[in-house]
Amino acid sequence: MKGLIRLRKTVEPSDLDRVKEITSSTGVFNDEEVAVACELLEECLQKAEKSGYFFIFAYWNTEVAGYVCYGPIMGTDHRFYLNWIAVHKQYQEKGVGKCLLKAAEEDMRLRGAKKIFVETSSRTVYHRARRLYLRNGYKLDACVKDFYSKDDDRLIFSHTIFPDQPLSV
Repeated sequence: MKGLIRLRKTVEPSDLDRVKEITSSTGVFNDEEVAVACELLEECLQKAEKSGYFFIFAYWNTEVAGYVCYGPIMGTDHRFYLNWIAVHKQYQEKGVGKCLLKAAEEDMRLRGAKKIFVETSSRTVYHRARRLYLRNGYKLDACVKDFYSKDDDRLIFSHTIFPDQPLSV
């Protein structure tokens, strides 16, 4: 199945509709979160690399199946933040998320990243995201109780990478 996944590291204006469709289809993100995802892409379209956001899109055959957004954390020693990773509901559990994660990690490594941070919710609907991070070497560093709302904790994961060593994909 992996042979069906193709990646694109450029952004296009039509990606706004794709990002909105993908994030909405997951059933996980609310309207405000979907709007934020689109805002990051708009900033990337306007400012390119100066925006501090990088995107990779995954295709399943000819359809955009998912995307990842990441960038450096300003004022840190080569730390990067994984802002978004979302896979269209139709393409979940097919390896698209892992492929996007590994491609983003490799691009961050090439940009000098030493450590990657990502956060997610403790809600049950985020179990796939947590499983993806844990299965790919991320460690749970912190849990901020009731961060998003009552009984919805903020979970912060990190992953150390070594800039001089290519990652295995």
